[in-house]
Amino acid sequence: MRFKHTLLPILSLALACSKETAPQDYILEAGMPDTETRTVLGPRSGSTYPVLWSVGDRIIVNGLESKPLNAVGAGSKIAAFRFDTAPAAPYNVLYGGISGQDDEFEIPARQEYYQGNLRSGYAPMYASSAQNAFTMSHLSCILSLQLKGSATIRGLSLYTLDGTPLAGRFRLEKEEGQFTGKTAMISGNSHIDVTVNGGVDISEGKTFYFSVCPGTFPKGICLDIYAEDGGRMRLCTLAGETLSAGHVYELPADGFVSNVEPVTLISTYAELKAFAQKVAAQKEILHARLLADIKVDDSWMPLEGFSGDFDGGGYTISGLKKAFANELLGCVRNLTLEADLNISGEADIVGDGSVFWAGILANRMYGNAIARNCMTRGSIRYTQWGKQIRVGGIVGYAPHALIEDCVNEADITVIGDGSDMVHAGGIIGRSYSSAYFVQVINCVNKGDITMEGTAKSASLGGIGGHFTPIHTTSVFSGDINYGKITVPGTTVLNGAVNIGGIVGYSLASIAGCTDEGSIHFSAPTESLLNIGGVAGNICASSIKECTGNTTMFVDSESTGDVRCGGIAGVATGDATIKDIAVDGCLYGGAMTLRIGTHGELIAKPIVGLYSTETHTEMNCISTGTITEE
Repeated sequence: MRFKHTLLPILSLALACSKETAPQDYILEAGMPDTETRTVLGPRSGSTYPVLWSVGDRIIVNGLESKPLNAVGAGSKIAAFRFDTAPAAPYNVLYGGISGQDDEFEIPARQEYYQGNLRSGYAPMYASSAQNAFTMSHLSCILSLQLKGSATIRGLSLYTLDGTPLAGRFRLEKEEGQFTGKTAMISGNSHIDVTVNGGVDISEGKTFYFSVCPGTFPKGICLDIYAEDGGRMRLCTLAGETLSAGHVYELPADGFVSNVEPVTLISTYAELKAFAQKVAAQKEILHARLLADIKVDDSWMPLEGFSGDFDGGGYTISGLKKAFANELLGCVRNLTLEADLNISGEADIVGDGSVFWAGILANRMYGNAIARNCMTRGSIRYTQWGKQIRVGGIVGYAPHALIEDCVNEADITVIGDGSDMVHAGGIIGRSYSSAYFVQVINCVNKGDITMEGTAKSASLGGIGGHFTPIHTTSVFSGDINYGKITVPGTTVLNGAVNIGGIVGYSLASIAGCTDEGSIHFSAPTESLLNIGGVAGNICASSIKECTGNTTMFVDSESTGDVRCGGIAGVATGDATIKDIAVDGCLYGGAMTLRIGTHGELIAKPIVGLYSTETHTEMNCISTGTITEE
């Protein structure tokens, strides 16, 4: 399948100061080379599509956001952008920029269909000049699809096969105060979902456009097209090709032909329940896509053994009192879940009789399960019943999984009853496997984690609690924690305790992770206490380019040893890990230790204690503080 490359013309802007406006209504006049004024694609002319201004458009100049355009003159080449404060030359101009920022822009991961065009704001542009006349340049490229057939299209999903970003938030680099045109990614997304409100009949032919990141896509890009009757068409192409900003890449298609597994389209709670019942029957692998927000009631029963693909389409399922899935074997993506889970008795628990788990997305993930671009909100309150408990905002227990681009905003409270282990994390509670890997990539936790009651041991982390899958391929990468971890003085812990801003205890390497949260520990302990801004206890080959901006307050009586570090409390080894590299890490937090009776107390800005045969600590910086009271 071949793409036709067509150039979008560059937009020329001329800035001028209106002498007739009041001092509080400064105007920059933006001249356009076209007779119409819209920032969407105009009719194709030869090999080009004009890009034109629209009513409602805003620009950002030197960080100052204009008022929206409330009118554009017919046939006029000028769009007058009004400001309360006058920008000063040199001018750095962004269209599609992030409000409140002077150098950041976004290519959205959720786009709306607009017949034969792009919606305003989807194709960002920039300019930089010391003069009051300059030329805008494109920051995105456009994919175009012409589609015809006997179908009504209800949604489209664009994605890369290797995780290369198609959308995201970016920063424009500057030299001598002016934009260079080079960009740095702040956060990326390998999926773009296009909503089609009410569906679109393609019997007369329709054109769809997608704004995407420029770049090279080694394994290509795929587009899934969902029809109202459940049919699904998949187009995959562009492997190894480079897409350049300012170009339209046309994807010709003869017509809509369903060529992959059918998809159940879900718009109501009744349809969602019916789908869950079909999954429970396990007669075939089923796939689904949401087309609307759905609120469930107490009759909801989680998906059981789901091995298909569930595309949330960017919509929300709310009202959950139980997990969305009990055991997840397949993929759930692009879904927001709102839940309040209160697990307080034998009838509520999920597990195998001695080990129990709970999560909002899934209680358990196994067998190459994937959670991608999902968000969880609400709360989990678990009163421990049994020997071990694993609780996570996304998933409780995951022996084998990929969790990518997920966000948890749910608060987690675990109350021990004197049983064995408590493992809790904002994303994942526990992972264990000697054969499989678990990867947690670009995930964010904003929920607070609180442990109360009595337990022998505990591992608590903003992203992961207790993480012991196979060493070599498991990783935390690019994760961020903003949540607070609290263990009050009324909690009783008889065994080892590991608490980290990212992970409590980990056999996985950690790369590019940041903790912006806090740890407050006041419980008396009788064994080891390991606390770190990134990891409480790590037994892996490396921690690289991680930042601990953690506020740590430890106010405790302990008869055991206490090891605290701005990055890791302790770095340990085992039969396979005899050396650990700590490279490029930054401690910028504040550690306050008020510990009465204790064994050995160690507190250091990077790693409290190394207990490996050898270790390498390089390129690490400390700007934080350690206070012992």
